[in-house]
Amino acid sequence: MATHTQLAHYLTSFFEFDKLNRFPKEWGLTVRGDGSISKIGYCTNLTPQTVEEAICHEVDLVLTHHDAWSFIYGMPEACVSRLEECGISSSFFHLALDDADFGTSATLAGKLGLCNIEKSTLYEGLFSCGRIGEWECERSLDDVKALLEKTLGEPVRAWRNHDRSIKKACVVTGAGMDTPFVKEAVDRGCDAYITGEKHLYTVEYAKFAGIDLLVGSHTATELPGVESLARRVAEKLPDIQLVRLHEERIE
Repeated sequence: MATHTQLAHYLTSFFEFDKLNRFPKEWGLTVRGDGSISKIGYCTNLTPQTVEEAICHEVDLVLTHHDAWSFIYGMPEACVSRLEECGISSSFFHLALDDADFGTSATLAGKLGLCNIEKSTLYEGLFSCGRIGEWECERSLDDVKALLEKTLGEPVRAWRNHDRSIKKACVVTGAGMDTPFVKEAVDRGCDAYITGEKHLYTVEYAKFAGIDLLVGSHTATELPGVESLARRVAEKLPDIQLVRLHEERIE
């Protein structure tokens, strides 16, 4: 069993202090309950569904990548009300987890077997939210799609935009749909771009620029990074039990 003070110390120690300090709204720890933590539930998003999952599993704290979104009107208030009612604390790390070498894009890139991984997709001049790497052997688009689906545990959409094999790929988990992100991948010689969101412009630019595009869900592409953070906590506090909270796949 750990205290919130111990948990806060270890959570923040995993990240660069300057980055946390400059963007204080991009992370947080809210204490509720009696102050002791023996079970942590982790997932990508704080939603009414994941809050109910946390209650069902009797966790002491919910660890997420996203806090409840203020632009989904009424959702933050609903989540906070239920968490307070049940004495469950919550913590989230957004940009800092995207940037970390154990974070969202880095973890997924590693799980996909990419090597020689480099940082990409600089955001706010400070956070490298993407990773670029290479496979030891060239792969077909179908092979990469199957590998990504196996890794994420969900269907993936793929667009074939060239006739080459795939050797080098850029991974930008979550909301990596903006064309400047794809352009950087093209400019740095990537054969494929892997992300968790797309819109019309993503698909059209990838087609125009001749880079294969693979899109999973925002939630599933970022979950490996959240799990990585949760496991780091458990390594520091071995008495902590981890529970993965189920959440609906939404494209």
